[in-house]
Amino acid sequence: MATRPSLSVSRAHGVSEATSRAGENAYDLLLLDISLATGIEDGFLSLSPSLLALPIVIALDPILDRELARSLPEGVMDYIDRRAADAHALERMFFYASRRYAGLRSLQDAEGQLRSIVEGISDGITIVDQEQLVVFANPAAESILHRPLSEMLGAPLGFRLPDPTGQVEILSHRHEPLQLEIRVEPITWEGREATLVVFRDVTAQMALEDNLRRSKEEALRVAKLKTAFLANMSHELRMPLASIIGYAQLIQEGLGDHEFQEFADSIISGGNRLLETINSVLDLTRLDADAIEAQSRLVEASAVTREAVGMLQALATRKGLDVIIEPAKADDTVLADPTILRRILNNLVGNAIKFTSTGSVRIEIEADSQIVRLHVIDTGMGIDEEFMPQLFEEFTQESSGFDRSHEGSGLGLAITKRLCRLIGGRIDVESEKGVGSTFTVTLPHAEPPDYEDIETS
Repeated sequence: MATRPSLSVSRAHGVSEATSRAGENAYDLLLLDISLATGIEDGFLSLSPSLLALPIVIALDPILDRELARSLPEGVMDYIDRRAADAHALERMFFYASRRYAGLRSLQDAEGQLRSIVEGISDGITIVDQEQLVVFANPAAESILHRPLSEMLGAPLGFRLPDPTGQVEILSHRHEPLQLEIRVEPITWEGREATLVVFRDVTAQMALEDNLRRSKEEALRVAKLKTAFLANMSHELRMPLASIIGYAQLIQEGLGDHEFQEFADSIISGGNRLLETINSVLDLTRLDADAIEAQSRLVEASAVTREAVGMLQALATRKGLDVIIEPAKADDTVLADPTILRRILNNLVGNAIKFTSTGSVRIEIEADSQIVRLHVIDTGMGIDEEFMPQLFEEFTQESSGFDRSHEGSGLGLAITKRLCRLIGGRIDVESEKGVGSTFTVTLPHAEPPDYEDIETS
């Protein structure tokens, strides 16, 4: 139970004196003999602001001031009978009047803070009564709907309310189309049932999303056209190029003139280079269009490695390089598409041979119960540390321009990385400039249920 504190009383013999004292001291309550007030106008005491800021209890005669006792002026907490009040009654009255006033001020402060939030928020907030007429609207609602508060109060909101959330399209008072995102909740407003309507203008957001959707559709359409074009070009380019290379090989074999044989060699070399570039571009296009599907089966990684190395052995021999395969000491079966795995190894071993002038290229295979790793190790020129982050990006090469040291389209490693992902693997690289590089392909190990099911060639 609250303890009532002792009172300290200061007397003033008139409103002017009380006003002066209120400005000099901090008082908790004003006891006003109604006969000292200068009058009551429209239900308000005619007092200075410094006095009206205090909780007020008036002393009156219930008989002489009967009307006033029935309807206390605004700001008055209570009244006492000046004829019968004793010290104990005054103390009790002052204590509870102060507490009620403190509660009232806290409530007013909270309402003020809430009003500041509501008026400052960017969402439109309105309250409509049971007849769907507006009884409250914040500044954001005026701004979004382009309607002044004077037109909104007492008028219909002007659009259908969802239940409880949704989007509606309306015409503003400026005849501009608006997309509104609306949330509706039932509330009590001034003792009556009402509806809280919170809305925001999402017109710009919807337009942006529509533009993004249209852009995406257009990009997909262009991508399909590009894929169809390159698929057609696959036949239109490859077939004549294959004929050129084939006839150049026949000419090379049938000519005895050494000079003309060199010409044929140039045709074959240039044709093969062009064919490799065309194949890389087409493969990248098919990967972009998700047109390559992995046909996974059980294969021995060592068998696919031997096949890939066999296809490149002639190139290594011409450069005087040894290509060494170190097979795994354990089972190296993986579940992968053998054609894709062969293409991965062909790219990596081919690069190792191309960028190695002296020394060797070694393929080490490691296997355990969880994974199989294929390390392609060369003693070539190595890769600069600054270029490593761009190594697997499309159309990028460490050496570029007309004076570049090696030919190529810059697509091989980008395609290799994506092919590794396609068969559930990954590729990593370690390199030191002037020493060499090691590319590692990691694949999940697959325990074969039956040896006859494994593809070994």
